[in-house]
Amino acid sequence: VKKYKIDAILNFGDLIFPVATPQVYFFDWPYAVYPESLVWKRMGFRSYIQRRIKYHLIRASIHIPKAVIAQTVTIAMRLRKLFGLENIQIVRSPVTLHPKGYTEKYDFCLPSNKIKLLCLCDFAPHKNVEVLLPLTRILREKGRQFVIITTFNTKSSGPAANFLDVIHKEGLTPFLINIGPIERALIPYLFDQCDALLFPTLLETYGLPFVEAMYYGKTIFTSDFDFTSDVCSDAAYYFNPLDHENIFQTLEMAFRDDETRRKKIEIGAGIVAS
Repeated sequence: VKKYKIDAILNFGDLIFPVATPQVYFFDWPYAVYPESLVWKRMGFRSYIQRRIKYHLIRASIHIPKAVIAQTVTIAMRLRKLFGLENIQIVRSPVTLHPKGYTEKYDFCLPSNKIKLLCLCDFAPHKNVEVLLPLTRILREKGRQFVIITTFNTKSSGPAANFLDVIHKEGLTPFLINIGPIERALIPYLFDQCDALLFPTLLETYGLPFVEAMYYGKTIFTSDFDFTSDVCSDAAYYFNPLDHENIFQTLEMAFRDDETRRKKIEIGAGIVAS
């Protein structure tokens, strides 16, 4: 900043520059505004220490920027309540959506005789994907029409590999298929071949898969939190992310009522269009 005599800073990084130069800070780290979240108790000791340090650095410098950009009204309200900020601007997160009507085809070879629930995320503490294990057990016992599609990267995450190993050992692979991480360009094809988005997250500032699911006309199932309802409104079905029985009941209820599901999909299309 000093070397090039920068006049102003647009900061999309996680941490705030401790300088007097005018700065606009794009806030997108939900841990800082959800100190009560269960996620803090779930992570390992090293991850906890790293995130606590980051939290205190943000808290100590959050008043430096001339303006802070929040992605939703909910996050803006939490920034005001926790840090006393007033210089907040709300800007919805930009989402790259591929045009519909693409002619090429990429086949993920997913089962055609089941309702496919896409869990589009990495294996991270705040994504709460551990709940998929007991949920998959219920699918084997009661809901054989469902299959969960995950996109975990087993090379970069030991917990992901361990999770999938349990799935394999328990014979649950017909009800949970991991296709691994996919390129952004293939996301339209993946949504096209799935029936719904299953997103049991515990923490988000926005949640891009919500917007993608609404754009591609898919049913949304997600956790009942303020940040999810801010983005999805009445376009989603909400469940208790800590209760796999409740998740299963929500899935079954939704797919017994096609008219309500269709209305929620239409609401989602309206949200994206606006």
